[in-house]
Amino acid sequence: MTDTVLLVDDDEEMVDTIPGLLQKAGYKVEVYRHSLDTLLVFFTTPSRFDLVIVDEDMKDLSGSALARKLLHLRPNLPVILLFGSCGNGAGPKTETIGISRSLSKRAADTLLLEAVRDALQRTWLYRPSR
Repeated sequence: MTDTVLLVDDDEEMVDTIPGLLQKAGYKVEVYRHSLDTLLVFFTTPSRFDLVIVDEDMKDLSGSALARKLLHLRPNLPVILLFGSCGNGAGPKTETIGISRSLSKRAADTLLLEAVRDALQRTWLYRPSR
């Protein structure tokens, strides 16, 4: 079964590059550009996604706030938080929320793929049945 990754980002460059990278690695990718739209989709079908990649700097709701809400619905959901140049993205905040990993948006493709594989591998026991 192919893992489904939910990408939430309003940055055109990221939306243009990340899905292709993940699809080449064998993942199915769904892209949403607004945090609030993502919440609605996730609320109706929380088991639809195996992993979430979310940008911290979103206009309608920050990535960490969105992650907190998604993790409230699915506590073992792997979430990778992307951050830009305005923040360091690291620290206890992400760990206490339950975010699996935080990465710079400018991280190498191999680092992102490694983070996705690691996060999925660590949570395979907790995945809900589909």
